[in-house]
Amino acid sequence: MDHHLSLPDLPPTQTRCDVCNNASRQDGDGPLLRCSVCKDRFYCCAACQAQDWKEHKYSCSILPPEGLAPARIDSDQDREKVVRDYGAILQAWTEEHRKIKNSFQGGQLRFASARCAKARALINFTFPENLQCKRHPSQTSKYPYRSTLMLATRVGLMHLISQFEETAQHRLARRIQKAKIPAKWTRLFGPKVIYRPESLAPGEYEVMGTLGSSFLGEQSGLTSITKLMEDKDFWFMLAEAYKELWDAPRNLVYDV
Repeated sequence: MDHHLSLPDLPPTQTRCDVCNNASRQDGDGPLLRCSVCKDRFYCCAACQAQDWKEHKYSCSILPPEGLAPARIDSDQDREKVVRDYGAILQAWTEEHRKIKNSFQGGQLRFASARCAKARALINFTFPENLQCKRHPSQTSKYPYRSTLMLATRVGLMHLISQFEETAQHRLARRIQKAKIPAKWTRLFGPKVIYRPESLAPGEYEVMGTLGSSFLGEQSGLTSITKLMEDKDFWFMLAEAYKELWDAPRNLVYDV
C-alpha cells in the first residue's frame, strides 16, 4: 500500500462546540467532548450534547471502536439492477426537469419539476427488501422524495465501492476528506464512507448524494475505473435530484 494513501483513524478534532461555538469545555477539564458513537461531533458540555441529539441522530453512525477495515463488498446483481433501473428513471426525470427549467426563462422554478409523473416515479420505485434500510431521513412524511433519494445514494455508494481496489478506495476517501463541506451540513469522514458504505446515517447519505459527483470529477484520479463514466452520470443526475427534490413538500408534489 502506498504510504501517501494511508488514512486517519479518527475524524479531525474540532476547536469549538458544535452547538454554542464555545472554544472550551464548561468544566475546564480537558478538550471538548466528542460524540462517543460517530466521533465527529464536539461539545463543551453534556447539556449541549443532549440539546443537539434531536438533529444529530440523523447524522450519527458508528465508528467502530476497534477501527475501520477495508470494505469487502462483492458485485451483486440485485444492486447493479437497482442502480441501472433507478438511473433510467433519473435520466427520464433529468430530461424533463431541464425542459421545464428552460421553459421558465428566469421565472419561478423551485420544485417545478417535483410534481411531474417522471419525478413521482422515483417515489414509487421499489427497492428490494435486501437493499432496504432501517434508518430514514427526517420529516419524510412532509418531504416525500427524501427516502427514495437516500436509498438510491446508499445502493449507489455500495455499487461504486464494490468496483474499487483498495488503492482507489483510499484515493476516494482522501478526496472526500479534503472536501470543503458547508459548516451546517453533516460532516463526512472519508474512511468511514468507503469502509462502511452500507452503514452510514441518513445525513451522511444526503451529503454524499449531493456532492458525490464532485468527488468523482476529472481531478479525482479515478477516471480509469471500469464503468466509472456510467457511474458518474448516475451521481451527476442524483445530485441534481437532491437539489430540486429533497425539500419539495408533499402538498406541492401531490397538489393537496
